[in-house]
Amino acid sequence: MAQQNREAGVIPPNLPKTSSEEATTGNLAKVSFPQIRPSGNLTQLQHSAFSISYPENWQVSGNRQSTVTIAPQAGVGEGAIAYGVVIGGAQDPNAGSLDEATGDLVQTLQSSNPGLRLSGGTQNIDVNGLQGRSVVLTGASPIQQGGEALRERDWVVTVPRRQGGLLYLVLIAPEKDFPELRSTYERMLDTLQVQ
Repeated sequence: MAQQNREAGVIPPNLPKTSSEEATTGNLAKVSFPQIRPSGNLTQLQHSAFSISYPENWQVSGNRQSTVTIAPQAGVGEGAIAYGVVIGGAQDPNAGSLDEATGDLVQTLQSSNPGLRLSGGTQNIDVNGLQGRSVVLTGASPIQQGGEALRERDWVVTVPRRQGGLLYLVLIAPEKDFPELRSTYERMLDTLQVQ
């Protein structure tokens, strides 16, 4: 399933395996929204490149020096992420602007994940005082209904980093549940501080 998930675009190609992904053997096909519902209370993650607040009933996994995943326990399994946020950094020496770097990131995600599709264009977004970019991608979710993969929305948000390159967030959920998670994702973005 991890390979299918990477091909569908729900996991960036350079995302390392996390301990919770390796330990979880749950079946994501039957996860329902009540199992992943985010708490209204937030807690903070201090990372070497950023800080962000997230629902206290979600978990952080991954390398705290590079890419991390913040997700509900029931939203990850077998190397796949159905609900949650992936945060990482990218350097793009060929990009002269955040727009170019964001475009290159999207192309990289699409080339390594053939099922990933762009939904609309790149938009400007204010991320806690930083001018960022917002792109929506769609693909196949590991969540299934009636034996078919649900449509998934991957909201990619990028912001510049002081030392160059960009910080990206991929906010993930099945299309049908994304509206309910959007306010949580927006609250998280409102707390993002880039180091």
